[in-house]
Amino acid sequence: MMTMEMIKDATEYATKAHSGQFRKGGRKVPYITHPIAVMEICKEKGGSIEAQLASVLHDIVEDCEGYTLRDISRRYGTTVGLLVDFVSESDKSLPWKVRKERYVERLEEAPYDAVVVSAADKLHNLRCTYEDITELGNDAWSMFNSPRDHQFWFYESLIRIYDKYGLNIYSTEMKKLIGKLKLMV
Repeated sequence: MMTMEMIKDATEYATKAHSGQFRKGGRKVPYITHPIAVMEICKEKGGSIEAQLASVLHDIVEDCEGYTLRDISRRYGTTVGLLVDFVSESDKSLPWKVRKERYVERLEEAPYDAVVVSAADKLHNLRCTYEDITELGNDAWSMFNSPRDHQFWFYESLIRIYDKYGLNIYSTEMKKLIGKLKLMV
């Protein structure tokens, strides 16, 4: 499969997997808008084709019943499957803080392209959070599974990793958004 065909196929695959899902918040935004936006951020910032594919597929195993890493690896290659694995939480039944600590620890050892996927994902999430807080005020923090301070801890922990990997193209904007959010009390 050629690159554009792979991107199209992965986007269609993700669209099917996320069918009927919506983003957090009160606006009923179809969930697929997030993986597509993450892929676009990855592409815009020079991510490899494998990182772009993993970006659009990154939440499928974690959030869509009946989809496995094995399915993704067979369809898009073991590299893409590995990248998705590195940015997926394996046990969503654990408390939020434990899951995020594990995510940060795992990302410390991740291959470069997995960190790129994570950075694109978290940048998009942070952009959306900023929009929600700007539009809805501090009440918007209640849509998350953790307090505001924990959210900041998580993003700041990831930013340190992104900086370590030389991904300032992502972390610079994230630092600005966090700075703005901290002022919106």
